[in-house]
Amino acid sequence: MEPDRSMERTREKLALTVSLVSGVLFLGTELAIALATSSQGVWADSWFDLGETLFLGLFTGLMVFVREEVRRDRVRRVFTVSKNLLLLVLLLVLIGQNVHLLLTGGHVIDPCQVGGMEAALCLLALGVTGLLAHFAWGARSPAVRSEVISWAIDTAGCGGMLLAYGLCAWLGGSFPWLLRYGDSFIAVCISVPSLVVVAGMLRQSLTHWPLSPGLGGQGSLSR
Repeated sequence: MEPDRSMERTREKLALTVSLVSGVLFLGTELAIALATSSQGVWADSWFDLGETLFLGLFTGLMVFVREEVRRDRVRRVFTVSKNLLLLVLLLVLIGQNVHLLLTGGHVIDPCQVGGMEAALCLLALGVTGLLAHFAWGARSPAVRSEVISWAIDTAGCGGMLLAYGLCAWLGGSFPWLLRYGDSFIAVCISVPSLVVVAGMLRQSLTHWPLSPGLGGQGSLSR
């Protein structure tokens, strides 16, 4: 049993390291695209990924100093709840900002430029999702499963953005308003489904929140 546990910890550490390094590369590329294109859709994705990367780096560093399995499990759960709570707040702010833009005239971007850059990000996110899913196969770590879901959201988001900006470029000549309002509308369409997924993950992690040792070990807030 102990060798299996040791192997699982090794796989968890490797998976989180891969996710962290890939997340930094992904985030840097996204921020560069957002600055170059002024796209609200890309900014929405960037803030989401920034929150994930910061929490993953903090979690990976903490796990180096936590040796006892009971404490490691509690750190995992605190990490999962904290990360999902931050992402929930970020998504709500992003939705509010883009709704405001839609109501105040929108802004113009080059959809061909954004779409081409999103294609490269989509391939990167798809590769990382597949690799992490391999590490998560049969694993009990909520942190690794959370990372797989987060990267799957990124992959779907990049694919959806690629399609959406492609449609804006294709139809923009016939419907000029798409070039002004399409970007903010895409940002809202990205953020709302992500908000639903993150809220579900937060609810699940809170349901399995551990109680203190004196109160009966692990328990549920719903009781």
